[in-house]
Amino acid sequence: MLGLFKYWNVIEYFFPYKYLTDQKWDSVLLEMISKFRDASNKMDYQLAIKELVAKIDDSHAYINLKNDHYNSLPIKLTNINDKAVVSGFYNDSLAQINGFKVGDVIVKINELDVTKETEQNLKFMTGSNLNGKRVRSYYKVLSGKETTVELTIERDNNLKQIKVNRYPFKDFNYEKQPAKTVFLDESIGYIDMETFNRQEVPETFKAFSTKKAIIIDLRNYPNFIYNIITKRLNSKRSDFVKMYSP
Repeated sequence: MLGLFKYWNVIEYFFPYKYLTDQKWDSVLLEMISKFRDASNKMDYQLAIKELVAKIDDSHAYINLKNDHYNSLPIKLTNINDKAVVSGFYNDSLAQINGFKVGDVIVKINELDVTKETEQNLKFMTGSNLNGKRVRSYYKVLSGKETTVELTIERDNNLKQIKVNRYPFKDFNYEKQPAKTVFLDESIGYIDMETFNRQEVPETFKAFSTKKAIIIDLRNYPNFIYNIITKRLNSKRSDFVKMYSP
């Protein structure tokens, strides 16, 4: 119960988006009290924690548990018409070895219906919207401690069974490589602040000096070089953010 009230109070007094959640935060407390009270073992308590964290509807929220480290398939997934669809690969070679193709629909895993399992797990998934929660639930359903599983996939309107391997994620040697800077057209430049570094600032802004607009993408975790960037965007010093800490 102490864990419930600690987390609930942090959100109640310090989370600025509590009014945007799908469920009123006051009612969350009333709903979760019985689930924490009735948790009879470690697993029940951990599931109650996961459900509570998911209630804030924020993709940045997560709970890291020691028993949550599983093997994964070497595929990226997206949600199309409430189906788990392969959209890419974390490791091209491993995906090819296991017979995956972009566009494959994952229907079953070891005879378990992926859609049904996904729905059952949704309440434990964090995310800013239902689509994001559903995709995370797909990954959860398709991950596990077993290294080999049987999948039923839909490909070209035909169902087929394939036996595939799962791996620790580190074995994929996956690195996201977004474009740092690009010219969207003759008048617009684009900067991805996640990979953009201070050494590239002078040359990039010189190249963008003739552009009518610059898109600075902050939708990830940007490098902490705002002070260098703002000097090139504004000739006068001004406050642009206020930060509060509990």
